[in-house]
Amino acid sequence: MRKKADPQTVLRALVPYPAVFVPNAFGGRDVFFPNWPGAEITAPNMELARNAARESLTDLILETLKAGARPPAPSDPRNLTADEDEPAGTRVFMIEPDQARVTRTLGLAKARLRTAPTGQKYKP
Repeated sequence: MRKKADPQTVLRALVPYPAVFVPNAFGGRDVFFPNWPGAEITAPNMELARNAARESLTDLILETLKAGARPPAPSDPRNLTADEDEPAGTRVFMIEPDQARVTRTLGLAKARLRTAPTGQKYKP
């Protein structure tokens, strides 16, 4: 049986993390997280890259917490150094994980019950 995640550990993990957005040869963006080695995604445009980055970060945090480990502390984006071969247009953005999804998935969100016309309570 899996141990329930410690709420304090979860709250410390739900902070913004830096993500590096690199233009690729196809006009899209490659995104990687300096704090999560090997975590890289590709998207056809900036808007989809930002959405995919948030989803990916949320997944990374959930996987780490479910494994019983602590997520790494986020790096200060001012301390990240550019590689010599980075293309022009490379930018760093702070990405926030989906807090509602993390707390809901880990069973930390309070269940909200609704009342049916018959008076019976149910989960939506």
